Amino acid sequence: MKESAESGASSRRRSSGTPALDWSTQRQQLRRVSSGSNFASAATPEDFIFFEQLPLVLDLGTAFIKAGLGGEPEPQCVFRAGRPSELEENGKLIPSIYVKQTAAETHEALKCRLRIALDDLFFRRLSIQPRDRAFVLCEGLMKNSSEKAALVELLFEIYDVPSISFIPDLVSPLYCCGVDTGIVVDVGYQDTRVLATVLGCPYLRSLTAAGVGGASVDRELRQLLRASFANEPATVSLVESLSPEQIEEIKVTCCYVAFDLQEAASQREKRDAKRREAAGETVEFAQVESGVEAFKSEKAIQFRVNKDTILTISPECRWKACEVLFGAADGAISSIQEAIVESIRKCPFEMRRLIVQNILLCGGTTQFRGFTTRLAVEL
Repeated sequence: MKESAESGASSRRRSSGTPALDWSTQRQQLRRVSSGSNFASAATPEDFIFFEQLPLVLDLGTAFIKAGLGGEPEPQCVFRAGRPSELEENGKLIPSIYVKQTAAETHEALKCRLRIALDDLFFRRLSIQPRDRAFVLCEGLMKNSSEKAALVELLFEIYDVPSISFIPDLVSPLYCCGVDTGIVVDVGYQDTRVLATVLGCPYLRSLTAAGVGGASVDRELRQLLRASFANEPATVSLVESLSPEQIEEIKVTCCYVAFDLQEAASQREKRDAKRREAAGETVEFAQVESGVEAFKSEKAIQFRVNKDTILTISPECRWKACEVLFGAADGAISSIQEAIVESIRKCPFEMRRLIVQNILLCGGTTQFRGFTTRLAVEL
């Protein structure tokens, strides 16, 4: 009787004297709690009934680890996986404490590598207690299952997380856009993966991969820089000494995707001719689509390697590095557009008309200027 009276009094007090918090106020309070402020000590138990701890969404990519709270528009933390940027202290580079993943990596070594990265993520970058939050893991459909097993074992046994949910990383972009049917094109670091989804169910038979990605652009950019300074041995040695982070910065700040170029069209025709001749087919050159505005810059960009050295990025290097994404790679499927067409071809005929209504691009490589237009022209 006494407990019911007290609960009734507390409910009347909340309904009459304490106004309901809107979502923005709840999110601000949640951020203050997760950042380790003194809000938790000053808050009353009644303050915590208006919101729950948001789940932590974690995506372990090949090159980058992305993490953030569910409901936020973008990840709160993005950093390199395996080989993070070196820290600089008093003008000197600190050697990395991370180890790279290898094909012969044992289960214990894999757990050690993941634990170093997760400790850095939870306690230094996000400042959260993992045991207080549910976890949503973006699962790579073509990833090694040993890494998934080691990650789950760490989260449950070491970090004591309450629950773990898995979602295919090639399906989650559809949820973000509010659609349940379409094709997701993930241009990752090592390769490009394409998957069709119908009514929220992934059609796994359509999963297609192409051996081009961000690493392909990095390698092509380094080769182009080396060739452009072939007559300057000192500059060639400078290009060879560039770290992966510096090549990444040059790629992001200087490179773009050119479209409707006659040179690119002629190279594509030559590749198609060789492929058809090898297959015994008739060689027919496709006409370049007209009416599309060309995009090509003649401007060179000065990139500062350090405080004493500047490297000039030529106009040709800026756009030629990205051509590898559209057909200069080795393998059965050597371009992004071929992977998309092959994925559509693997789907039943009645499904194709539905999935082509939505083609979603994800991955950092798709952020190149001109990428979307060039891909549309190629398709």
